[in-house]
Parts: sequence; structure tokens; C-alpha cells
Amino acid sequence: IPSTSQGQCIATIALQLPSWFSTGRTATVAAHIPGVSEALQQNITVHRRVGLTVVNDVVVQVPTFDLFRSNTFAAAVYAHDAFAINGFDISISVDPALEIQSLTADSSVWSVKQVINSVAGIVSVNGILIPGSTAPRSPTTGATLLFSVGLQVRAAAPESVFANLSAVVQTLTNVNNDRLQPGGRATPTFALFADRFSASSTVGRVYVTSDDLRSLTSYPDLTQIINMAPITGSAQRYAIRVFGVFRSSTVRLVSAQCQSVSQALSVAGDCSAVTLSPQHNTSQFQARIDVTSGGISSPLLLTVWQPLT
Repeated sequence: IPSTSQGQCIATIALQLPSWFSTGRTATVAAHIPGVSEALQQNITVHRRVGLTVVNDVVVQVPTFDLFRSNTFAAAVYAHDAFAINGFDISISVDPALEIQSLTADSSVWSVKQVINSVAGIVSVNGILIPGSTAPRSPTTGATLLFSVGLQVRAAAPESVFANLSAVVQTLTNVNNDRLQPGGRATPTFALFADRFSASSTVGRVYVTSDDLRSLTSYPDLTQIINMAPITGSAQRYAIRVFGVFRSSTVRLVSAQCQSVSQALSVAGDCSAVTLSPQHNTSQFQARIDVTSGGISSPLLLTVWQPLT
């Protein structure tokens, strides 16, 4: 679907065979543009989604997808419904690559006090049920959302590495004010994490990947040019803009190098403009300019018309 704001063509692909991705697989997606011999090809790694299961424990769910610098995400903290929780005191610590920004909780359910130390990467959360009589007093199944922590990958975070999180349950009490033991462990104890690897680790991991340049797209002022320079004696110049498509699906202007392989025109080495001078006295269909940036190359094809004299 073409985007009306960015000019992107967005294709949505449904994964019809979830069992095929049960262990994580790599799929190749290729796009073919009419008139361009080179195909745009990209490998995509599909990770297995670990289902959230909370049984007699406290579990923190973090994203399974790759993150980029400055991306935001949430770490959601759940507890087993059978606990009939009345109160909790939980702290979460994060790597220096991550920054704690906010905390959200349902104010109609929990009265929450929070202390966020962004420099140290620690948030401490204390919550009391409102009112306590609404907690279930018989065993139930499922998970209760206690709160969510909003985090951001720092702009200078290391790339192509995992960033770690940990959570400590300081206290957990039920409606009878009994001190609960998550997973049979006396508090304080580590909570479990549901990440791309498992739902039973005491260390949560999110992957910070590099936002690599994946492809180039060049836009000249005109794609079909009538070269009047041999008649007028004046050179014609047309600007070029080179956009890069990055791994994060963002599109932005990039610096590039250009070289013409056609005798019908010349191009500035920095791709700033195409020039047709009086010395360019030939016409050509698909006059080619090689555009290069960041190790990626892409052709720019123009049609040059020569008027009859």
C-alpha cells in the first residue's frame, strides 16, 4: 500500500505456518521493479514467540523483536491470579544501554508509589490493592497485570548486542496479608522473564541491532529530459535526491557518490545534479548513473531526448 506521507510501498505478509517458525527461521523477501534488472532482496529472521505463562510466580514480559537506538518499549509485570495479591514491592534494574522513562499502573486497581533512578537504571514500585476486598479469595487461573515500565534504548547504546534486565520481588502479600513465595522461593527473590528465549530466566534480554542501510532510491527532478543544450549553447542541470532505506524501515536523505556510464549526460560526483551540456549530443533510453552509499549500489535510469535540428 503506497504511503501518502512517505512515498513508501508497504507490503504486509502473513505467516501462515506458525509451526515452521517454532525454532526461528530466516526468510528471504524480494521485490522486483519493472524496468530495473536488480531485485531488492532482504533476509528476515523470524523468532519464535514465547507464550506468556504465569503459574505461581511473577513474570516480566519484554519484546521479542529487535530494537534500534532511541526505540521505546514496555516491560510488563504480571503475577499469578491465584495469589489473590493485595500488595507488592518490586524493583527492576536495567543495563546502561537502557533508560527507565515511566511507569504505568491501573489507578482504579492499584495505589502505587514509585521511585525512578534513571542514572542508576533502577525503578522501585510499591503497590496496594484498591480496595483489598476485590481480590479473588478462591484459586483462579490467569495473570494479573501489576504495572508496566516504559523504557528507551539510549541513543549511544552499543549495537548488535543484548541489553539485560532483572527484577526483584521484595515482598508479595495476599488479601490475608500472608507473605507469598513466588515459585516457592522466599522473598526477596528474582522474578522470571518472558523474552525471545524462554519464560523461565531470571535475566531478561532485548536485542539492540544496528540500523544498517539496506537500499538506495534516487529521485531526479526529471526522469525524461529533452537536451536543448546543443541548440541553446547553455548547460541544463537537474537536481538529484538520494534516499536510503534503513533496517528500521525508515527512509531519509543520505550522502552518496555518483558516476555516469552514459555519453548522453554527466553527473556530479556527490550526486547533487545531472548536467547536459552542448557536448552531449546523443539521445539514450535508460541512460545509467551508478549511485553508491555505505557499500550499497543502485542504478538511476534516465531517458535523454535529442531534438532534431
